[in-house]
Amino acid sequence: MVPTDPSATTSTRWCARPTATTTGRTCSGSTGWSSRTESVASRPSLTRAPMTRLEPSIPAKCSSRTSWCPNRSTRAAWPDTNAPPDTRELLFPSPLYTESQGPTRSRARNERSTMRRLLQWTGIVVTVLIVLIGLAFLNPVAASRVLWPAVEHAMLDEPFLGVTANGEIEPGLFPIEATGVSTEPIKNAAHTFLASLTPEQRARTLFPVDDLEWRRWSNIHIATRQGVGLLEMDAAQTAAAFGLMAATLSTRGFETSRDIMRLEGHLADLMDDHNQYGEQRYWFTVMGEPSGSAPWGWQLDGHHLIVNCFVLGDQVVLTPMFMGSEPMRADTGPYAGTAVLEEELAAGLALIDALDDDQRAVAVIDPTKARNNAHGEHFQDNAVVPYEGIRLGGLDDAQRELALELVRLYTGNLRDGHAEVRLSEVVRHWDNTYFAWIGDTGPDAVFYYRIHSPVIMIEYDQQGPVALDGPNAPSRDHVHTVVRTPNGNDYGKDLLRQHLLEQPH
Repeated sequence: MVPTDPSATTSTRWCARPTATTTGRTCSGSTGWSSRTESVASRPSLTRAPMTRLEPSIPAKCSSRTSWCPNRSTRAAWPDTNAPPDTRELLFPSPLYTESQGPTRSRARNERSTMRRLLQWTGIVVTVLIVLIGLAFLNPVAASRVLWPAVEHAMLDEPFLGVTANGEIEPGLFPIEATGVSTEPIKNAAHTFLASLTPEQRARTLFPVDDLEWRRWSNIHIATRQGVGLLEMDAAQTAAAFGLMAATLSTRGFETSRDIMRLEGHLADLMDDHNQYGEQRYWFTVMGEPSGSAPWGWQLDGHHLIVNCFVLGDQVVLTPMFMGSEPMRADTGPYAGTAVLEEELAAGLALIDALDDDQRAVAVIDPTKARNNAHGEHFQDNAVVPYEGIRLGGLDDAQRELALELVRLYTGNLRDGHAEVRLSEVVRHWDNTYFAWIGDTGPDAVFYYRIHSPVIMIEYDQQGPVALDGPNAPSRDHVHTVVRTPNGNDYGKDLLRQHLLEQPH
């Protein structure tokens, strides 16, 4: 007599016969299943006592009729309909299981697993972003040290081409030639500066002449800088650094640079923030070894003041060059009375006012100045800027002189002699030089202007507030100017390319 008491606690196993269980003995038939005790609910189709979960014992040999074999590395098919219902339940423990659901459930499990991993990584990324945003508010300088390398990598991933009018370089514009103006003062000042540094500072300051460091400059005040900064220099080192600037720039160019630094100190006082702003938050690097014949150069990098100087023989390239400020004048404090870029503002207005109505209609490419318009700032080495506005070659003599005076304000930041060489280069392309204007033209107008030719691009841009409070619109309280050498000769790169072709190193 086979016991059928559901409360029995003896070991029980499933039989292939759907209406019988055996207690304390093996079930007839070659099912090949072993057992361990477990209690499950009874099923209408199968009488069972307190039962055990069955685990497969691997058969000695799988028959050709077996739809699933433990010895096989893959499943040939899902269990056939002749397999015991409990076998199916053990392999696929779901009350909703049917023979056709096996592959579907496997795909569903994979999809759920993928979704869980995606949600986990999304949570990690969101958490990191929240931490970084919080860090940026609490300590922007520290946050920039974390984020800036990624920004640089993304922005400088594209190889250098240069500013162009249509995406293609116009060749043959910058021959290697003697200018007759010595670069010895610049070289000597660079040697003096490097000699003033400690070995550790010198190691941080020197880079190869073709290093990517040239392109890492940025006007953003919390950007990570390379080289040695004025903050860590002693008095002798600071004097040597300023000596290098003075040997490269004209008197006016040097004083404008120093006034920009002073206004940066004034901004630090206004903001009560000397961690992000300050007169000494500027860094120097030297690319290559200062020489009278081999290519080399130096860079000054900081907020609102960037100088890139490339030297080859007696040729000098002083671009990209960035000058700006916010505010434009200090009315209080130790820097009271300091102001910058006032002549650049007045000369631009003088030129646009000198044009007649028809000429002005051509020069003004947009009468509304609603945003920042500069094209050639940091990480824009390959900007495509079409020629726009009025061609300067068509101006009368008086207008032409005003345009030349405007250009001279920018080329004149270079040391006397070299500035005249640069201006002569611009004049050779005068017929292909364009003057474009954005904004109103009245005496109190807010505006942008650009002078653009194959060999120079000058931009003057009145911008919206960043550090100081004010309406979210461009104003005369925040100005950026940028000078570029288009068609591949920013940083003297076209001269360097030709030099390396002639004299491989």
